[in-house]
Amino acid sequence: MRIVVVAVGTRGDVEPHAALCAGLQRAGYDACLCAPDDFSCSVASKGIRVHPIPVSFRQLCESEGGGALLATGGHSLRFLRTFGRLATDVAAQIICTVRDACRQADAVCYSPLGLPAFYFARELGIPAFATSLQPLGRTNEYSCPVLSLPEGTPGPLNRLSYHLMEQMFWQIARPLLRRHMRDPLPFWGHYNALYRDPLPVLFGYSPLVVPRPRDWKPWMHATGYWRACNGAPPLEDGLEDFLAAGPAYTSLRGSYCNSYWQLQTLSTDEAILPSRAGGWYDGGRYQQMHYHNWTPDNPLVADTWTWGFSTISTCGRCRRRSANRPCSRRRRWWRGGRTTRNR
Repeated sequence: MRIVVVAVGTRGDVEPHAALCAGLQRAGYDACLCAPDDFSCSVASKGIRVHPIPVSFRQLCESEGGGALLATGGHSLRFLRTFGRLATDVAAQIICTVRDACRQADAVCYSPLGLPAFYFARELGIPAFATSLQPLGRTNEYSCPVLSLPEGTPGPLNRLSYHLMEQMFWQIARPLLRRHMRDPLPFWGHYNALYRDPLPVLFGYSPLVVPRPRDWKPWMHATGYWRACNGAPPLEDGLEDFLAAGPAYTSLRGSYCNSYWQLQTLSTDEAILPSRAGGWYDGGRYQQMHYHNWTPDNPLVADTWTWGFSTISTCGRCRRRSANRPCSRRRRWWRGGRTTRNR
């Protein structure tokens, strides 16, 4: 059985999918990687067959448009708009190459930017398995990493953030795909198939870093990281216990490097955050830090409080688990002024 793995993107996208190919080969499958030509030599040197896409993503990143894309930073909407303009120039070459690769396959795995493979596989009547290196599956438990919301956001709003991200990306991809497709493309709901059809969806990250959401479909798998190594590396003393307590440590991320950092630096003039046309003023939240006239409803204060309290609660839950005590269901907390109370 020949499986084509379509990985469109830079090194961070391609290398894990090359490792996936290597794993498929060890399992007895005839695996081939369809990826940008930048990586043909390095992947082929590992004994993996390559179907090269004649586009250099390295040159794209070094171009003026690529520089504008990298300059968007963590601004998700600006990133997607800039990405759409950049993709227009190379989309035809990528889509035609992906179609050729799919014609030689019995099954296809495709990364988020390898989306054309889904429709070509459907035309050919072969299965297509979606892959992602981030936890991008719809859930009520936390918001979409691309459209991050504050911790404690109600579940339906968390799930809505995934729908918004999917639709924004789809409205960029749809015009680029339309001229190459045999059948009309839907305006809305492309990603519903991932949640309706019981075909495996593979998420190449560790559930010890981000626990697998309890409301994911049974065919959605957090497989662990895809790395090209010979066997599992030995664990250092104490590392297994450290990983088992993962939620206590992973909860330290998030606001620690954002709101908490801004509270410490902007309020002491250790950093300057200029306001620019179209953004970065954000209702004066940063200016309040500078003038020391913030209030409890300043978003930086509120986010830091929520993050700190939830981290302490998570550590408490992990401690109870280690003592073999039953862990109660997650409580809902409401913030009011400076106090937090349980109802």
